[in-house]
Amino acid sequence: MTSRPYLAVAQYDGAEFAGWQRQRDGRTVQAEFEAVLERLMGRRTAATGAGRTDTGVHALGQGVGFLADGRWAEDVSGLYRGLNALLPRDIWVERVCPMRPAFHARNSALARRYRYVIGSDDAARSPFRRPYEWAFGRPDLSRCSRAAPAAYRAPDDG
Repeated sequence: MTSRPYLAVAQYDGAEFAGWQRQRDGRTVQAEFEAVLERLMGRRTAATGAGRTDTGVHALGQGVGFLADGRWAEDVSGLYRGLNALLPRDIWVERVCPMRPAFHARNSALARRYRYVIGSDDAARSPFRRPYEWAFGRPDLSRCSRAAPAAYRAPDDG
């Protein structure tokens, strides 16, 4: 049976991961994906990330490329459901798409965007925000905007 490339767009909470890339020691997002893909495909299946994250880093739209047997072409929604049923709770697949034959998750990526959240000391005390914000006292937002004008977006901007 012929294989074709697929793209899974994933989100994960990186708190318990030693980053994206498979490592000898430490739990990684790539290893979790590959274990699930092996169960679904019935063979070892490599997962390629559009980028890599470091230890403790979260992702909201990580592209994950892999080859799947042709049988999934007729059941992409089944592949989506299977991934989400078998992946651990700190990884969720937002969508799965069949891709053109030349697709490669890392080499075909058009852009990567990183978001750093800096919170005030008061906001960092929230148990809901603490894992995702860096407490830095009262940041000077005008200096932040000058340092990264293309990426800066004030909290009110959505």
